[in-house]
Amino acid sequence: MVLVSDECRIQKESGITSIWYQRGKYPEIKVEQVKQALSFYGALDVKTGRETVLDASRQTSFYTVRFLRKLEAKYRGKNVLLIWDGAPSHRGEVRKYLKEKKQEMEVTN
Repeated sequence: MVLVSDECRIQKESGITSIWYQRGKYPEIKVEQVKQALSFYGALDVKTGRETVLDASRQTSFYTVRFLRKLEAKYRGKNVLLIWDGAPSHRGEVRKYLKEKKQEMEVTN
């Protein structure tokens, strides 16, 4: 079983690029600087085209391990090769988790 995986972050942030105003009168513009964001982890089975997705508030080791557990449950009993990048959220706790699961899941960057 070969899976390719990546993460993305979708962010909504207020901003102004251009406005109309009367010449000589500069308007006061108030913008709330509230950022809203959501991250997604995804894996694609290269043979079947089926995907697995996890939404998360951030991209951290905690959520990365959570995503790996989701993959583990979905592909239980199958050998999995997971291909992904070397993002910072793939280190620390993630490496410890993967050492425990070495026989079930192999990961490469």
